[in-house]
Amino acid sequence: MSEFQLVIPKQLISQILKIAHDSPLGGHSGIQNTLDSVRERYYFARMGKIISEYVQSCHECQSRKVSNLKTKAKIVAYPTPSEPFQVWQMDIFGPLVSSNNANTYVFTAVDAFSNFLFAVPLRNNDAISVSQAIFNFFCNFGVCSTVISDQGSEFIANVQWKCCKMLNVEQEFTPSMMHHCLGRCERNTSYLSGAFNAICFRQ
Repeated sequence: MSEFQLVIPKQLISQILKIAHDSPLGGHSGIQNTLDSVRERYYFARMGKIISEYVQSCHECQSRKVSNLKTKAKIVAYPTPSEPFQVWQMDIFGPLVSSNNANTYVFTAVDAFSNFLFAVPLRNNDAISVSQAIFNFFCNFGVCSTVISDQGSEFIANVQWKCCKMLNVEQEFTPSMMHHCLGRCERNTSYLSGAFNAICFRQ
C-alpha cells in the first residue's frame, strides 16, 4: 500500500469500482483482490462492505463463479405405487441373434408394484414398432397411469407421445446414462438372455 490515498467522494465511487473490477485490467477479480487494488490508491467510507456488495451483484462474476457446493439433486428411487398395474417400467433389450422369425429385440415392461414381467419379441426397435408393442400391451393389461423409460429415440418419439396422450398416460424419463434407474427392467436382462429362444422367439 502506498503512503498516501486519495479520498473519493460518493459520486465517484461507482466509477472507481468499474475501473478496478469491470475493466480489462481489473478482470472481474474477487472481493479481496478488488479491495486490495482499490486500497492501493483510494479511500472511502465503508469500503469493504461497498466493494463486497458490488462484486456480489456483478452478473458476469456470478454466472462464471465456480462453487464447491453440490447443487445437483440426488437420484432417488421411484416410490412404489399403491396398486398393481399402475406404474410400469419399460425398456428395449437387444439386438440379439436373429430368431427364426427374424426377431432381434425384446420389449420388456415390469410392473412397479408386483415386479410382474411382460416381454414380447420385436423385429425392429424403431418408434413405430415400440409404439405398437405398447398399444398392444395396454390392450392386454389395461391403461396404466404412468410409464417410465429411458430417453431412447424409440421412447421420446412423437408417435410415442401421441399414443400416450391419446390414452391419457403420463410419460416419465430417467436421466441419461443412468441405467440403474430402470432397475426392475435391467435385472431381468440376464434372465431374458438365458431364456431367449424358449420364451420370446417362438412367436
